[in-house]
Amino acid sequence: MVPAKNDSRSETTVQSTLSPQRTLQSLSLLPFSSLLRGWVISAVTSSPAFLPLSIWLLRTVAYTKSPVLSADSNPIVRWLLKKTIYAQFCAGENVSEVKATIAQLRKQGVDGVLLGCGKELEVRRENAADEGKVESKHALAMERENDDAELEVKEWERCTLETIAMAPEGDFVSIKLTGAGPLTRHALSHSTPPPHAVSEAMSRFATLARSRRVSLGIDAEQTHFQSGINSWVIDWAAKYNRRITPTPSPSSPQDPRSSSTSPHLNSTENLYTCIYNTYQAYLRSTPNVLASHLFRAQKEGIVLGVKLVRGAYLASEPQDLPWGSKEATDAAYDQIAESIVRRHWGGVLGVAAEEIGRTERDGERLNKERGFPEVTFLLATHNLASVRKIMGIRQAQAENGERRVPMVYAQLMGMADHVTGELVASAQQARKAGHTALAAMEDGEARKVGVMAKEKRENVEVPKVWKYLVWGGVGECAKYLVRRAEENRDAVGRTGEARREFGREVRRRVKGLVTG
Repeated sequence: MVPAKNDSRSETTVQSTLSPQRTLQSLSLLPFSSLLRGWVISAVTSSPAFLPLSIWLLRTVAYTKSPVLSADSNPIVRWLLKKTIYAQFCAGENVSEVKATIAQLRKQGVDGVLLGCGKELEVRRENAADEGKVESKHALAMERENDDAELEVKEWERCTLETIAMAPEGDFVSIKLTGAGPLTRHALSHSTPPPHAVSEAMSRFATLARSRRVSLGIDAEQTHFQSGINSWVIDWAAKYNRRITPTPSPSSPQDPRSSSTSPHLNSTENLYTCIYNTYQAYLRSTPNVLASHLFRAQKEGIVLGVKLVRGAYLASEPQDLPWGSKEATDAAYDQIAESIVRRHWGGVLGVAAEEIGRTERDGERLNKERGFPEVTFLLATHNLASVRKIMGIRQAQAENGERRVPMVYAQLMGMADHVTGELVASAQQARKAGHTALAAMEDGEARKVGVMAKEKRENVEVPKVWKYLVWGGVGECAKYLVRRAEENRDAVGRTGEARREFGREVRRRVKGLVTG
């Protein structure tokens, strides 16, 4: 089924709620050095002429065996990378640099971060379909050297634990499972249970994360790994996420399309969810995968952590797996996001739920009798239209006194700063509106006005915006930078929008300096 276009009524609501001029105004929050660097890099990444050459140069440096070109051994190459593309997309090489980057983001109005270790597995795009076969042979060889295989898991575990300890309380840590070595990749590509060492490591991750209220977001990867990832993560969610008591079948079934819920759900605005899975909207299979996880969450009382992305591996996937066009992917993304935010089985997610209901014994009953499961949501997108759509829906929910799903918005560090900036500006405006009534308090009417102020704050949507950033050595993060550059090969139009916004703000500031 090809997703239908989004309802134009939602777009009208969004445009009436948010001013497009806020995008330009919001970039004023960036330091000039960051603004100028972002403008130059977005100009390169949005250019069909310069982008391929830039990727080739970056890949050469990232995978070179020559000490002359290596960022680890050549201080000139290291300095050039660190002051340009590394500074744009990465948080730092050590704890002090990472903390300084996070502090700078908070000064700009960003609420939190998704922090990840920069070490990456190379999966070349042209060979991705054969990766499972390669890993099988490698894994079988590694089984004969089990100590070496476990050392790779231990190194992955060490880096992840260090990242969890480094992340501010209440923030996210991103985990790339293929970084745990060939035995892990072999298990993922064959959808077999995780190796014992990986399960033990995840137990330690969860223990530390829960003690600091840090959430663990498992990254999506190529399709031949993703089926295994989905299976592992939903099991970990069942084990580690905070559970609620499954709702018994009511005597009078509630409408599954209603956002009304049982009373205990109103206490979950700050609900902590330990494990998040990442769902890639460009894959046709995603609505069915997510619907099956939502059904399991209903049945077992799991709080499901959902991170929704469009997807990062389009060019390396078999061409029958993604939707047939960008428009179809956009529609699927927006429909899934709206369904989660409204707690409503609609669009492609509703169709998937109906299919599951026809094939699974409990599916139809769960759908009809128990509404929508408990969800916490991370909307990861650089698409301003998608952001505005969801912001408009949530503002309407706030004004109507409806319960809202706990959620945050996220963009990559160094990318889509105009989107991040609009979210920050919207949050600042909403906070100002929510606190206006407090300024009017007078001694004689303190109680009355205080109640009114509380109600006003609750009826204003304050978006929470986060940035995804990685940390590690310049050479260590180079492969991550290659992947981010290659993603822009498929998103020239989107980075072109960012370049134009950066350019307008640079010209505005330069004009201000000249005219005084």
